[in-house]
Amino acid sequence: MHQPALDLHRPVDVLPRTPKDPHPSPRAVPRAHSLGRKGQALRGGLAGAPRYHSDPGRARDAGARAAGCNRGRRLRPHCFRPETPDPGCAPQVSAGKGTQIWKKKGAIYEGDWKFGKRDGYGTLSLPDQETGKYRKVYSGWWKGDKKSGYGIQFFGPKEYYEGEWCGNQRSGWGRTYYSNGNIYEGQWRNDKPDGEGMLRLKNGNRYEGYWQRGLKNGSGRFFHLDHGQLFEGFWVDDVAKCGTMIDFGRDEAPEPTQFPIPKIKLLDPDSVLEEALATFKKTQED
Repeated sequence: MHQPALDLHRPVDVLPRTPKDPHPSPRAVPRAHSLGRKGQALRGGLAGAPRYHSDPGRARDAGARAAGCNRGRRLRPHCFRPETPDPGCAPQVSAGKGTQIWKKKGAIYEGDWKFGKRDGYGTLSLPDQETGKYRKVYSGWWKGDKKSGYGIQFFGPKEYYEGEWCGNQRSGWGRTYYSNGNIYEGQWRNDKPDGEGMLRLKNGNRYEGYWQRGLKNGSGRFFHLDHGQLFEGFWVDDVAKCGTMIDFGRDEAPEPTQFPIPKIKLLDPDSVLEEALATFKKTQED
């Protein structure tokens, strides 16, 4: 009886597939409302600041372009050898789609390759030390074997980042859900909050303003919603140096202050604040 010829060029998937992602899908953070001088709510946050919203579709498209993805081209799947080849590992073609496993750490990568490096869209998974099952660590775009473009990184069961990457670092727009319940959404640079962003604490209080090297630096507003107060001023390395405090939502606050803040009797409080800020900046320059 005639036996069909064996196709030696057909790729065979012998590696286990990663389990279903145990982490919940990220939820959009409610966009904050900024305040006017007299406490009126204004839509859009700080003057000139970007709107805090979730647009994963647009972000993924931007990530695809940043990673150099060519969606109109279908590449032939191949199997790939490790970065440090195991003994007896035969040379393989290093372009297209494929799965790679690193025996030392047990890491598994499934996705696109180019010139022997992760390039395009792919998922990296690691074995969980407690359960022994694979858990997703990063899913997104790569370029030159580094995270570049849009991607989601899981740091733990309750902590993950979704947004833009550059050279394995969080860079651009992104949102991080921390394990303590806090959420930061805004601009990143060198893997730290840098630029305009919003930090929402677990208790509902939030800061909207400027950041540098992961710390509050520059103009910003801190909403003490638990006590019904709002501080607007200038920060240096997470320390408020000068500003004004007003009552805001004190009647609805869960723990309001014992007494309301007295009304300002100055004829021009804004000029006084500007003068104090100019004096402080001059002192810093000297």
